This record gives sequence, C-alpha cells and structure tokens, in this order.
Amino acid sequence: MRTYRQGTNEKVTYTADFEPVLYSGDEVSSVAWTVTNGITTSGSAVGEDYAQITAEGGTEGTSYTFQAVVTTNNGRKHEKSFIVQVVDR
Repeated sequence: MRTYRQGTNEKVTYTADFEPVLYSGDEVSSVAWTVTNGITTSGSAVGEDYAQITAEGGTEGTSYTFQAVVTTNNGRKHEKSFIVQVVDR
C-alpha cells in the first residue's frame, strides 16, 4: 500500500488511479471514500479513470488509511487504498 507524508498545516489533494484495472469502455462514475477518523477531508471528485480527495489537519505522528471504492458506468466496482502519515514540517 502506498504511503504519503503530509505536514500538519498542509492541505493536499490525493489521486487514486484506476486506469490499470478498468475494462475497455469503463469509466469511473462514482466513488465512496472510507477514511480513518481524525483527519479532515473534503473535495471528493472523480474523472474518467481516477478518484480524488483533499485532506488537511490530522495529528502529528499518526497514520490515516484512505480507501476509495469506485463504481464504473458498467456497474463494476474497484478498490484502492493508501496511507497518509502526518508529520511536522
């Protein structure tokens, strides 16, 4: 699982790329995010082959798990997860 580092005062947009797992003709049509409590999220969006979410805050020294479950225009579901470690910069 990929890990990102984010400063306590940063606001960062993360992108989950689903292009490698999409079938021909599939496009991401919606996303449901599950995020560990304690970090502020906003700005969820989808594109043809990706999902995005913006995160800020959190507690220094804490790792937060982000899970995106997308549904395609053909009804298929795909999942990707990553970790955000909050650090002091």
